Amino acid sequence: MYINNISLRVKIRLYKAIILATLLYGADVRPLTATLTKRLDATHHRWQMSILGISWKDRITNVEVRIRTGQQTMDNILTWTCSAYTTASTVLADIGI
Repeated sequence: MYINNISLRVKIRLYKAIILATLLYGADVRPLTATLTKRLDATHHRWQMSILGISWKDRITNVEVRIRTGQQTMDNILTWTCSAYTTASTVLADIGI
């Protein structure tokens, strides 16, 4: 069942909380190859296009999709996630946990 009356803001928040968290689960501890990063990026864009109701036939660029959803590239998200994990690990190691 497809629900059209949910606002874009709610869809984006649900995407971040459920889908993106699932996609990135464990990304901070496992090695990310170029192939895996490309697959994550493709999945990220596919979900964003689905949220906006855009088909691949509509010929809209990934940049335009990111502008409409306000999302970052998967590379930026992965960099932030991995750096946050590294920072947290360093803090925990410094305090002896």
